[in-house]
Amino acid sequence: MKLLPIGIVPSFRDIVSRINDLISGLNNATNDIKLGIGAETLFSTDEIKTEINQYSYIGLMPMDADATALLLGGMAYISDVKNGTFTVTHPIGSENIEFRILVSGSSNR
Repeated sequence: MKLLPIGIVPSFRDIVSRINDLISGLNNATNDIKLGIGAETLFSTDEIKTEINQYSYIGLMPMDADATALLLGGMAYISDVKNGTFTVTHPIGSENIEFRILVSGSSNR
């Protein structure tokens, strides 16, 4: 959703459309994450600033060559999604490798 300049009010149709998108789970959020030490890194809604539940889709986009290699090799993946958290499983020694995440469809179905 684009921000409108000050003084311009969105139409009723635009407001209803945005509310329906949110109700349908069409709210998307992106954020950058770094993997931690160990074989798994747990992320919470506090860290990524968006709501997550068991219905959320979380996509990983590699931000460097090391992250690309992990993802293509199947060595970095989302292993668990719960209300308020998700876990990325990855090899030990891959800390500080960066991914961008996309969280989509975080409404209840």
